[in-house]
Amino acid sequence: MSAVLDAYRAGAVTHAEASRVTGLSLDMVSAAVDHLVRLGLLERTVVTLGCPSAGCGSCALACTASDQRRE
Repeated sequence: MSAVLDAYRAGAVTHAEASRVTGLSLDMVSAAVDHLVRLGLLERTVVTLGCPSAGCGSCALACTASDQRRE
């Protein structure tokens, strides 16, 4: 369990990343995360990928999209 906790403290964001770092199977990482959450040592958060539907305007992709709309 400490290896999984260390992986997340070092920057792992997903179970797959923690699995690669620790060498543990995804099932073992998932079980360890469940236990660490129950102990209050980790907190689950939803990680969203991509831009919000209204756009944020804060990345190069947003600038490209707005430039194309003007043409």
